[in-house]
Amino acid sequence: MDSLRARCRRLRATNALLREWKVTPPISFLTPGEWESIPVSGTAADGGVRGTSDLNKARIAELPPGVRSQFHLPGGESNA
Repeated sequence: MDSLRARCRRLRATNALLREWKVTPPISFLTPGEWESIPVSGTAADGGVRGTSDLNKARIAELPPGVRSQFHLPGGESNA
C-alpha cells in the first residue's frame, strides 16, 4: 500500500495523475432473451437475419463515434 501511495505522490508532483478513469465503452452481445424475441418468418434470411441485423445496428449506433471509426463500423467517421 505504501508503494502505491508513493507512486501517486510522484504522479501528482509531475501532474501526470489523471483525475478521470478512461475505460472502453461496453459492447453488448445479444442475450438469450433477445435471440428468442427475434421473429422468425418463412425463411431464415427473412426474419431472423433482419432481426439480428437491426439489433446490431442499434447497438453500434450507441457507441461513441471514435470507437465506430477505430473499428470501421457503420456510422464511423471513416465510413461516413
